[in-house]
Amino acid sequence: FLMAPPARAATYWVSPAGAAAWSNCESAADPGSNYCSLVMANSNAAAGDTVYLKGGTYSFSTLYGAALSPSHSGMSAAWIVFQNAPGEAPILQGAYGTRLWGLMIKTSYVRIDGLTFVDFSDQMIYDGAHHVEVAHCVFRNDTSPYRGGIFEMVESCLGGSDYRCYVSDIWVHDNTFLRLMAGGGCIGTLISEGGDAVRVGYPNGTCNAGTNCTAGANHHITIEDNAMAYAGHAVMDTYGTHEVIKNNVAHNEPWY
Repeated sequence: FLMAPPARAATYWVSPAGAAAWSNCESAADPGSNYCSLVMANSNAAAGDTVYLKGGTYSFSTLYGAALSPSHSGMSAAWIVFQNAPGEAPILQGAYGTRLWGLMIKTSYVRIDGLTFVDFSDQMIYDGAHHVEVAHCVFRNDTSPYRGGIFEMVESCLGGSDYRCYVSDIWVHDNTFLRLMAGGGCIGTLISEGGDAVRVGYPNGTCNAGTNCTAGANHHITIEDNAMAYAGHAVMDTYGTHEVIKNNVAHNEPWY
């Protein structure tokens, strides 16, 4: 009697112009109409649900907003899945120059599969998220200069004042990371190195000493079979433990 009920698995469909109520976009097969918005899916997708994104461009421009950011966690036997509709190519498009996140995950047992993220300032898995899979996605910036887009798995806590909310059990595979961060430059007498494309954690002492500093303890992360190219600093930088990094192709010619 006291046990939690099993998750009810359901399939939902969203489109760039979707405006249907959540209950109306549930269908085992493509309904052909009555699609929901991605905003609606972010708020409502629950353990066991699969959300299919129809092809087309999903545009986002809200300052400090996030395009794909599920509100709920799945369960070990009932993940939440966001993926491209079969045979279709959805593109999540950010507004160049606006601080907003393409992918922002602070929940667990979530899989993101087959989506393209363009011109966002950040992609972030953080705040203790665990059991997250990101597969067959493209993260790129098309607008020059390439000011953002870093894909980071970091221990930043919600609110950004504490750096001890470590992430774990993350599998990032078969993705493309392209032109995500620009190089640095000279500001007066200072020289900036620029940003990384893919990052796990922060160096020890990121928050300038004190009890809220990171110790680089993000763990059990696998990064494999990805293509990474063109970043202002490094295509990948990692501060974590129990990691597997294999079969990636990385190159970083002078490109901009």
